[in-house]
Amino acid sequence: MNKQTHFLWYAVRMLLFTAVAGLMGCQTAVITTTTLITPTAVSQPLPTLAAIAAAATSTPTLAPTQTATPTPTATNTATPTPQPVGTPVDRTCPDPSPLRPPYDRYYLPFERWPKPDPAVETPHFWLAHPFAGGDRLLFNQDFPYGWDNNGRLLLHNGVDVAEPLGTPLLAVADGTIIIAQADEAELYGWRCDWYGHLVVLLLDETWNDQPVYVLYGHVLNITVEAGQRVKQGEQVAEVGFGGAAVAPHLHLEVRVGSNTFGSTRNPALWFSPSPRRGLIVGRLVGPQGQA
Repeated sequence: MNKQTHFLWYAVRMLLFTAVAGLMGCQTAVITTTTLITPTAVSQPLPTLAAIAAAATSTPTLAPTQTATPTPTATNTATPTPQPVGTPVDRTCPDPSPLRPPYDRYYLPFERWPKPDPAVETPHFWLAHPFAGGDRLLFNQDFPYGWDNNGRLLLHNGVDVAEPLGTPLLAVADGTIIIAQADEAELYGWRCDWYGHLVVLLLDETWNDQPVYVLYGHVLNITVEAGQRVKQGEQVAEVGFGGAAVAPHLHLEVRVGSNTFGSTRNPALWFSPSPRRGLIVGRLVGPQGQA
């Protein structure tokens, strides 16, 4: 084979190789192209604006949810009726200090005392004993409620019970403590510093829609504070002295309608008698209506 023939044969082989390589490249491209197209063919079409608007319309908004939420209103829990506390009282200490209390407050009114309804059963005695043990409650008979020894003494607007210094004093009924302090700078008697230290209990019960207060006078070691709720039998203070008292004893008052010195009632009529004992009540009235 001459050189010319050899060169021609070599050229033909190169053309064949190039053609085959081209065919193989095309086949590879087709496979590659098919592989890339496959995920595109199964992908979901992008949502249109109309579809988005429809979806937004069908989705619940916050407005109905807020409307469905009930607005807080009054429930079945009843609001307690405000406890009557009487009219405001001027607690300013009088200057100069009076020599004796105004006696005109203790004259009986012209109106008749309200007659109780016999059809309504109500307890006669509201108060438990202020001392533990339930023994007989012995009031000082030499200086009872409303007594002034024909003007020789200051009118007594409470009852006195002699007990040793430091004897615990108990709440005589359920109620709220409204006063627990000294009275040297505020008026709770007919003059300041009359009780020394005092505790005033506002009862839960009312009489003829009027508030009822129980005052403990000449006390020491007060164990409660104003605003505190107490149950009958809980300790509130101890027997002491101070103010007008020079010997240990309890001075106790019952006040109706107003927490003032001139609004007292006879405490002996409010305490439960001891077992196997009762109470007989009478009242002597003078010509001028003075009890």
